[in-house]
Amino acid sequence: EALEKLTRPAYNPETIDEEFEYIATKLGIGVDELRRYHEMPLKTYRDYRNQEWMFNAGARVLKALGVERAVKR
Repeated sequence: EALEKLTRPAYNPETIDEEFEYIATKLGIGVDELRRYHEMPLKTYRDYRNQEWMFNAGARVLKALGVERAVKR
């Protein structure tokens, strides 16, 4: 049953334009702007400057000292 549902499209192609218009109106932006956002490449926090390296280094030091027992990613 689940595999059958996966073969069907998630959205009705006939109403997708109406959905975009509704969402754009709710966000207070134009439909074209919403479509540009929708088509942009996906990004994660790793695409931006952060201090993950410092967190990881501190976690390794604490683990080596035996203070930190939990494994951090």
